[in-house]
Amino acid sequence: MPFSLACSLSLRRRRALFSPSSSSSSSHQFTHRRTHSMSFQDAIATLNKHLARPRPTSTGVTSSTKGPSQNVISRFSLLPKYIEALELQESLSHLSVIHVAGTKGKGSTCAFTENILRSCGYRTGLFTSPHLVDIRERFRFNGDLVSEEVFAKHFWWCWNRLQAVESSTLPMPWFFAFLTLLALKMFTLENVDVAILEVGVGGCYDATNVVPQPAVCGIASLGYDHMDVLGSTLSEIAAQKAGIFKAGVPAFSVPQPAEALEVLHKKARDLSVPLEITQDVEFYGVKSLKLGLDGDHQRTNAALAVALCAEWEKNHFSKKYSSFLEEGHLPDAYLQGLATTRWPGRGQIIYDVGFHSANAIKYTDEGDQKAQKGRLTLYLDGAHTAESLGACANWFSSSVLSGALKDKNNDVNIPNYKKWSSSNGCQDRGIMHKLCYQRVLVFNCMAKRDPQLLLPCLIKKCRQNGLQIDIALFVPPLSTSDAIETRSVSDICATAMEAEPDLSWQHLLQRVWESHQEPDKGSKAGSSIGLSWLRQYLNAGGHNRLHEQCVISTSSVVIPSLPVAIDWLRYWASQDLVELQVLVTGSLYLVGDLLKIHKHLRSQHLGLSWR
Repeated sequence: MPFSLACSLSLRRRRALFSPSSSSSSSHQFTHRRTHSMSFQDAIATLNKHLARPRPTSTGVTSSTKGPSQNVISRFSLLPKYIEALELQESLSHLSVIHVAGTKGKGSTCAFTENILRSCGYRTGLFTSPHLVDIRERFRFNGDLVSEEVFAKHFWWCWNRLQAVESSTLPMPWFFAFLTLLALKMFTLENVDVAILEVGVGGCYDATNVVPQPAVCGIASLGYDHMDVLGSTLSEIAAQKAGIFKAGVPAFSVPQPAEALEVLHKKARDLSVPLEITQDVEFYGVKSLKLGLDGDHQRTNAALAVALCAEWEKNHFSKKYSSFLEEGHLPDAYLQGLATTRWPGRGQIIYDVGFHSANAIKYTDEGDQKAQKGRLTLYLDGAHTAESLGACANWFSSSVLSGALKDKNNDVNIPNYKKWSSSNGCQDRGIMHKLCYQRVLVFNCMAKRDPQLLLPCLIKKCRQNGLQIDIALFVPPLSTSDAIETRSVSDICATAMEAEPDLSWQHLLQRVWESHQEPDKGSKAGSSIGLSWLRQYLNAGGHNRLHEQCVISTSSVVIPSLPVAIDWLRYWASQDLVELQVLVTGSLYLVGDLLKIHKHLRSQHLGLSWR
């Protein structure tokens, strides 16, 4: 039976799967709740209208200034008035805050910090950005997303108060500022022991910097990002990050480049801030500890989290762990917190088990035939700077190569491999003789970022680790920062699979990728395998429009949507005895889109298992 008729990825099945009629009962709840005033759905609709408002024409660095523009500074100066309108002055002065800035790793540091303190028994609040699937991800109590009911209650109280004082000189807060104010109101009313706040952009003029006296501040790894707002040099960027320092408040930083460290120390001296550079997490004798977040770079973030938690505990609720830490030992609660931290979209691995095919054949040692499918594993990381993509490449390389070695040691059961691999062009490829590995990149980045900096860094780091990416897929985003998605995933996917998007940016990414490929026969052989399966997929029926939209090059493809890319990867894995190891990176929005699809497919029992 042809694949297009036999498997769950047929065109007809996909249209049914991604049609509104196949969505879960939550869509009916949505329709019902929409009729109620001041509901959660009404709040999201209001935020979307707020996002759609015209924005100031100049919010970044101008040719005559270094650092944030006057618009950024002016709107930050309005925050005390918003605090007054929300009656937050007194309660905010009593809120115990851990404030974390940085270019990369600040979100992971906050996740580690929150989980450690929760493991110690404290009631925690966590505010981070951006969200990947649900806006409530930004607001967590004791590790859990705030409920829709609690979100709506606090949202409408804050919104109505701010609307009541709105004027020509006091407009409604910008989107991120409103969410920050909402988080602070939630945390003060819900009586958390500690609130962990992740800076949005920069530090000095970030909305989270409205907190007058945090308990302790942290600076994660610094690098080049948001240069249109923060400045073009590492010194200028570091100065903006150090803007969260408050007089006399202890601060910690991970090791930084000398240029940045000099700025941090100067700012600390000016404010009499006791600034410490964190020890390696191995200082505490935990070299063998497996962190909840994968990647060597996460050990740097974990060390900063430990320092922040220890300082907070020392000056607040308890000194019971001080002696442990001073002696270079981590208490059990800290170890548990580090080992159990989860942070979606950062070093996350998803195992796709939702595809099936009657056509995939396996030959047993006795020569019998029976159904067999390949494996599809997705590696998600929202890295979007050159430095973070380098760390992402190290993590991906380590994960897939160690996984392949584990397969070799466990003697993965793919009999008659030699005969099969010869027919599939996999002879002597990969690091082991039992499995044919194909490494695939799914990539997109925002147009404000420079792919000439991002992609070469990713390629170089993979090669240094002995890993060759066989084929790269460039896809447009489903989500943007300009709106909170309210459509069902089924509607989003169905629309994307029928759309004719502008792919000019993806074509540019493809050209950059191809220009950095080495003329290596092995890599070309690897790419040709994937491209041959893509052509089979396009020829399977009902894909005439995709034939026109997909742009196939030597080692890469522009694909018109993420759902199509997933569809093809599942087709390939269901038809071939292959291990597809797919890195999805370049944008948190891209990773969020993948997670939305993953969640939808799981709800349809066609989903992915993940850790």
